[in-house]
Amino acid sequence: MNNTKIMLVYEHRRREIDYLVFLKIKLEDAGFQCRIASISYSFMKTLTAFVPDLLFMPWGYDTRFIQAARKVNPNIIVIDSHAEQIMDKTTLYDVLRNNTIKVSDYHLSWGEKFKNDYLDGVEEFSYIVGNSRMDLYKKPYNQIYSSDIKSKYGLECKKVILFPMSFNIVYYKTHEMETLEKEMPNIYKERDENIDQLTQITSYITQYIENNKNDDYVFVLRPHPAEPLEEVQKRFPKLDQLKIIYGDGIQGWILQSDVIFAWTSTTIMDAFMNNKPCWLVDAVDTRYSKLSHFAYAKSIKTYDQFENALNLCLNHNYDETAYWHVDEFNSFIEDNFGPNDGMSFERTAEAIKNMVSKEARRLADHTDFPQQIINKEKCKERIKTILAELNILNRVSRWNKLQEEYISKRALVEMEQKYKRYLREPLYAK
Repeated sequence: MNNTKIMLVYEHRRREIDYLVFLKIKLEDAGFQCRIASISYSFMKTLTAFVPDLLFMPWGYDTRFIQAARKVNPNIIVIDSHAEQIMDKTTLYDVLRNNTIKVSDYHLSWGEKFKNDYLDGVEEFSYIVGNSRMDLYKKPYNQIYSSDIKSKYGLECKKVILFPMSFNIVYYKTHEMETLEKEMPNIYKERDENIDQLTQITSYITQYIENNKNDDYVFVLRPHPAEPLEEVQKRFPKLDQLKIIYGDGIQGWILQSDVIFAWTSTTIMDAFMNNKPCWLVDAVDTRYSKLSHFAYAKSIKTYDQFENALNLCLNHNYDETAYWHVDEFNSFIEDNFGPNDGMSFERTAEAIKNMVSKEARRLADHTDFPQQIINKEKCKERIKTILAELNILNRVSRWNKLQEEYISKRALVEMEQKYKRYLREPLYAK
């Protein structure tokens, strides 16, 4: 038994929890002791009770958590897993330079490009492991999505048009915008652009439904984990052919969908890699919110193009060359997503074993971090947990985005048991 204790931390349940559970299983098979903790609900509680030797973070840009960890264990090893590696280049570089590279001991990169472009100066402390999110589409991991999501929501006979949303900036509070403006000077222009884009795409969806009265299809809108569900619902009309669904992971929805379109959501690459009919909609000629993959898209810009693309794809006449610079986009994905062989969990486990087996690289500690902040945050976690268990957390304005991030201890244990069966008995009857 390895005495090393690892705390695996997630921010967004729907984006990160599935692959963290699989990673926990792999690490425990290698002899490590592991706990999963939520940034919102259980970070400080787990940190002080478990006292980990290694902290596996989704990011390192909010240094309070790392400072608190080093207060509890001055010798802790901090890993930034960089849970999202496809972002605006300038923003990403500034965030990494100003924060995470200064505080994280080790870094995980999906592929060579991220390591070369953003982790210069810490290359010897960086590991290329591949993208665990993409491996969830492969056997045996994809068994967790094999149940029919459509039947769960009463959509069995419908063609699903999936819209993964990514408009969280639209709902930022004043203090959040003021904080972001310090590192992102165009943040207000970017928000205005997001609002315009969302308004235009909403009108496209509404007009399409008005023009196509048949009931054999449905738009499924998937809010970003940081988008408050109630606020999203206010922006769309209540129509039979339009469903705003927060539940279940995006991977399952992509696999069950017939057509997928997006704006800035990077899940469009998941769709492309799974050979799903997909494209970008850029109705207002984006200037401030462009992500790297925009360069490889032939974006739809008008309603007529939108309706024509949907009708063609729903009739099985999708031509990916009409919407993508295919060869260039494939090359971009290979450069950014790294090895696509289903072995990212194994590489991550090996990287962690390598980190703990040698003399650790440790940056300046933060043992002067106030203990009262840790105590205060533990109390807040407890309050949020109680409110989430009662399903009323969304009534508290400052925490109204967090209800959907909650997962009970029992549910997490059941998830882990089920995933173990999938790994050890691939044909397990669900």
